[in-house]
Amino acid sequence: IGVTEPGTLGSIAVPQRDSGLPSMGGPGVSYQVYVLGEVANPGTYRVVPSMRLDEVLGMAGGVLSRGSIRQIELRRKNGRVKKVDILSFRQNANLDANPYLLDNDVIFVPLQEKVVQIAGPVKRPGIYELIHEKSIADVVKLAGGFSPGVGNPAPLRVIRYDHGEKQVLSLPNTPAEREKFSV
Repeated sequence: IGVTEPGTLGSIAVPQRDSGLPSMGGPGVSYQVYVLGEVANPGTYRVVPSMRLDEVLGMAGGVLSRGSIRQIELRRKNGRVKKVDILSFRQNANLDANPYLLDNDVIFVPLQEKVVQIAGPVKRPGIYELIHEKSIADVVKLAGGFSPGVGNPAPLRVIRYDHGEKQVLSLPNTPAEREKFSV
């Protein structure tokens, strides 16, 4: 407790611990965060304490097509680095994969590494970065599974580039074969 002048109120300083959650602060409170790497508009952004990582990526113009949305680095000022998989948030509403931001956080979007393209009768055809996926079955699951009405699908055609050489492989479209075939 500090010494005060007669007729004024004293103040008590209460030490605060960093809980990892954003401080809601008062009106007009904002944080400064840095967005770097493979985004359309890298730079420094002012955000409100309730903002999450995906919102700030949108403020930065989004992740470029060559950028990873599955291995984003969230670097905290205490030195901790957290890998974030925004695809998990976008496809599965996993809020743990879309953390709140703190003052002076650095968001770094690296280049994609191992990618695969899936086309045909799946719910979300497209290009996906592989993190933990090991088989064709994992890739089909990543793409949302097969489209409704796919009863007896034709054999799968896998196009693989190995040391710059194109290989076209045919694979029976059975659950056992999809689990067995490595990507």
